Amino acid sequence: MATVSKVQYKNPPIIEGVFEIFFSAKVPWSEELKNSLLKAVPKKFHGKVENLNFHSIDLNVAAGQPITAKSSQPMPRVRCWTESKDRMLQFGPDMVAINAFPRYSTIEDYLPELLAFFEVVAAQMKVERVNWLGQRFINQIKTPENVAPTDLFEVYPNLPELVRSNHPPFALQVETAKDANKSIVLNLEYKGLEKNEHVYMLDIYMKSQGFSAVRKDDIMKWMMSSHSGAIETFESSLTSAGKEPYK
Repeated sequence: MATVSKVQYKNPPIIEGVFEIFFSAKVPWSEELKNSLLKAVPKKFHGKVENLNFHSIDLNVAAGQPITAKSSQPMPRVRCWTESKDRMLQFGPDMVAINAFPRYSTIEDYLPELLAFFEVVAAQMKVERVNWLGQRFINQIKTPENVAPTDLFEVYPNLPELVRSNHPPFALQVETAKDANKSIVLNLEYKGLEKNEHVYMLDIYMKSQGFSAVRKDDIMKWMMSSHSGAIETFESSLTSAGKEPYK
């Protein structure tokens, strides 16, 4: 398997990584199908099992027009945890994913498990096409109270000092890359002060563009070849001072 060049940190700020496959399938979801897939879940994920229903809301925002919202039907989701709760396998009628928690290692440690289970899902559900692939990396950045955000983040706007020191918690979204294969969106959110420290969430989401192949090798190729884009986004979002505590 190919490897990805990456910057190593002794104390990486990542608190969750997600690798996901969304698809369309011929076989409709049912309790019988869910139980059959549960039997195929690797033993590593035989910890806590959660059965959830997810709702999604699409907002339509247009200049000069009222904001409209459309809610989807609830979508079943099964979550299977490891005993140590360092990983979680998710699946449902339209997706399979692995969530990785501290201590996060590298993408190469998670993809084989995801793709092996996806092959089982694809066979039982008769998956016709992949709708998109995704990678998400949520980082928690904590700094002393006297450190300004401009000292940490390259993407933080250059606000006047009076505004910067008094404005409330905020969220900033930037599309850092978009091409024929993928789009990458960076979300920076200031959560406020906790125990005399500023807390920021640096959330990077990468989504495939124009990808529909179901073959495991094709999915692996996209996941591995595109991963460097997420690394570059993380590296370019922090200043040298912002990276220093994690080296």
